[in-house]
Amino acid sequence: MKKIYQLMLAMLTVIAMSLGTLQSSHALSLDFVNWGTPQAPGVMVYLNGRGASAIGGFDLTVSYDPSLLGAPNAFFGPNLGGPSDIIAFNSVSTGNIQSFEVSFLDPAILQANQPDSFELYSISFAAVGSGLSPVSFGSTILSDEFGNQLFPQLGTTTLVAEAPAGVPEPGTLLLVGAGLAALALRRRLSHH
Repeated sequence: MKKIYQLMLAMLTVIAMSLGTLQSSHALSLDFVNWGTPQAPGVMVYLNGRGASAIGGFDLTVSYDPSLLGAPNAFFGPNLGGPSDIIAFNSVSTGNIQSFEVSFLDPAILQANQPDSFELYSISFAAVGSGLSPVSFGSTILSDEFGNQLFPQLGTTTLVAEAPAGVPEPGTLLLVGAGLAALALRRRLSHH
């Protein structure tokens, strides 16, 4: 009887721990915050509701429309640690960029330095076309300060892209100027 009681207590403990994990993971989310201009749009990858767990690392793929957005660049936030972090940002395929960071700080330091919500990193683009580009998360791995995987809700956004108007080349301006000067000279000569 004592063994059955212990087994039931262990099962209830596992169920309670699972429910607690599910509830806290629902509060955790990764979202985009738009910034920039239509000619140079950008998004901030923002973590909301970290709760009791500090964030120790991430490996995220962000998808976008490459016919509208190009030349992505990243700026990592300070909340995962220090100079010993492993940080990378690269284009894995057209329209998909991967970013990851792993912190080597002590879990207690991460816990003390991270607010409940903060920026992981920002991505800036150059508009290469005009229109609306959906931006979403692809492959997503987020871990706590001990390396345990977390399962955040994933947000999406849309960026407005507007390709800059073409700037006339100096040679074209020189030809137009020469043509206008020739017309003015011809008009002046015809009046005499």
